[in-house]
Amino acid sequence: MNTLQIKVNGRHSQAVSLKELHDRIKCGGFGKDDLVWSEEAEDWIAAGEITELENLFYSNNGTSERPKARIYAVASGKGGVGKSVLSASLGVGLAAMGKEVILIDADLGGANLHTCMGMLEPRYTLFDFYSLEKETLADIVLTTPVENLRLISGGCGTLGLAWPTRRIARNRVSCKTSKNSTPIRSF
Repeated sequence: MNTLQIKVNGRHSQAVSLKELHDRIKCGGFGKDDLVWSEEAEDWIAAGEITELENLFYSNNGTSERPKARIYAVASGKGGVGKSVLSASLGVGLAAMGKEVILIDADLGGANLHTCMGMLEPRYTLFDFYSLEKETLADIVLTTPVENLRLISGGCGTLGLAWPTRRIARNRVSCKTSKNSTPIRSF
């Protein structure tokens, strides 16, 4: 078993070494449900069912979980340098690759990532969460015209959010999330 033919997310097969496969597993690019060609069975088999590969799926802490989320931060000390356009482009590209993406516009006073996503005015923003109108972040996640891509919009036209009063800040910090809230994941 020096090289293996693999399919990730049911797409295009390629030959990889065990070392390359291990590296893909570590970074979340290959999982137990992805396929490996079996000469013996003359068919594609889920990697998790192959005994010889079992140890590759266990990390140092003994779990076999893929990384649940990856976070890419785009920041600049200056406005107008293309942070929103770059973020939207990255989001669309990852979504086109089949990844589930949530873009978060953390600009609390002049958010505009929603416009890059073709949305004139977002229905909910971080202001709705921060001011306790919405209980959890999952309540303010917006769908976009792009499949697999969702958005949490920053405060649009709410400059006060960038400098909150003590009452609003204290209320948000002490707010508990609902037990039934949906966890937010970025892939």
